Amino acid sequence: MKVLVPVINHSEAKNLLAESFHNAESVCIFDFSNQTYQWVQTKTLRGDYGNLAESLKSMGIDAVVSKSMPLMALGFFTDSELPVYMAVGDDLNENLQLFKSASLIQITNGIAKSFSECSGSCGSCSSTSCN
Repeated sequence: MKVLVPVINHSEAKNLLAESFHNAESVCIFDFSNQTYQWVQTKTLRGDYGNLAESLKSMGIDAVVSKSMPLMALGFFTDSELPVYMAVGDDLNENLQLFKSASLIQITNGIAKSFSECSGSCGSCSSTSCN
């Protein structure tokens, strides 16, 4: 099983979770089957969120762990049957262990709505956090 986690960068802060995908310089892909880490710059991941979810599935990603997930972005992942779980704190390894022990909460639409003022399309709100 492979889990993707947005992190601040792939060097000195590679073990610290970013707030979300849009402000993550890198992602960590952890493979539970062989206990390996891989850091990838987010700019190398293909396409927009819709294509990103499919791209991640083609890479063997089974789940995403993130500190937050806007409702629109969550829809792209759930439409691709890629579950997203809410991280606890900033520590990568702690969150991987929590995921492994099934202690993280899966992000639902209701939870995602609480992350931002936006509940519709990105063009429907005035929040600067979406831009």
